[in-house]
Amino acid sequence: RAALEDAGIRRGVEANVVSDEADVKAVAAKVALGEADAGIVYVTDARVDDRLRVVGEPLDAATTYAAAVVRGAPNQEAAERFVAMLRSDRAARVLEAGGFEPVRRRR
Repeated sequence: RAALEDAGIRRGVEANVVSDEADVKAVAAKVALGEADAGIVYVTDARVDDRLRVVGEPLDAATTYAAAVVRGAPNQEAAERFVAMLRSDRAARVLEAGGFEPVRRRR
């Protein structure tokens, strides 16, 4: 909804909403099954189903996925290796190939 607002089209879009699903996976499934004519989903969700077709220009709807090691985790060493792998160039290439934008490295 924030992306629709930023694009100045939220009111127009919401005036035409027939079904308000809980998440983008449910929207994508409904469109893929032919139960809806169109829906708004992340490009990465649309890419995984050949029944979906992206139309129009993407909205700027950035989502951030964070990873962290929980203090006192039972397998702290493995968790640290996992987070380090997520920060690697190889992981960045895999994520970018899946349609995700480059990983920003923060500490």
